[in-house]
Amino acid sequence: MHTGWRRAKPLLPPGVRAAVAIHGLRLRALDVWARLEARLAAFPASGRAREQLARRALAVVAKFLLLAVLPFFVLMRVSVFLYSHYAYPTWLALAAGVGCTLVVLTAGAAHA
Repeated sequence: MHTGWRRAKPLLPPGVRAAVAIHGLRLRALDVWARLEARLAAFPASGRAREQLARRALAVVAKFLLLAVLPFFVLMRVSVFLYSHYAYPTWLALAAGVGCTLVVLTAGAAHA
């Protein structure tokens, strides 16, 4: 005899008998959210302040990309150039590329 649909039991972690919403946890989360909103409201919303922040963020991203991409680019370009144009052996072209990469990294470290 069919008595109707049963509700599926929620999946609970082992050792937990019932799903209980903790009222205090919800209140705490709302309190943290209110503090975050207050901090955002206190942040200066002027165009000049946002422009300076955007410039700083762009500078950080540009420096990171230069540190991450430029050494690899120099290694590949120097090695391929020496191998293809001057017919250097592979190991010598790669060694020259590594040397140029070390020069770029040393210059970057000295500048920072």
